[in-house]
This record gives sequence, C-alpha cells and structure tokens, in this order.
Amino acid sequence: CKGFGFIDFESNEDAQLAIAQLQKKGFTAQLAKSSQQQEQDTTNLYFANLDPQMSEQDLRQAL
Repeated sequence: CKGFGFIDFESNEDAQLAIAQLQKKGFTAQLAKSSQQQEQDTTNLYFANLDPQMSEQDLRQAL
C-alpha cells in the first residue's frame, strides 16, 4: 500500500456512503477528479492516510 488509493463505485450514492464511513474512521476520502477534464467523477473515490501495511481486504472491512 502506498498510503492512498482509488475505488470506483457503481453509483454516486455508494461513493458518498463510503466517504462518510471512511472519514468516521480517520481516513481522508473525497471524490476523485478525472485527469482529462479536471472535473469530479461522481463514482470514483480518492482516499488517503492508509497504513502502508493495509491490504485490500483490510480496506474492504473498513467500508
């Protein structure tokens, strides 16, 4: 783990729920921006403050 990551959700509602849950647990989470348009992607989530030892399974459990 590099301390940050991206998750692509099926819907904006799912992404917003994940943001709220991750922020409650001390993670930085926000909608990611599309690199091509510099506009927020309503289903792609950027998150940070991850422990370098955190696995994908650990993140799934945090959600």
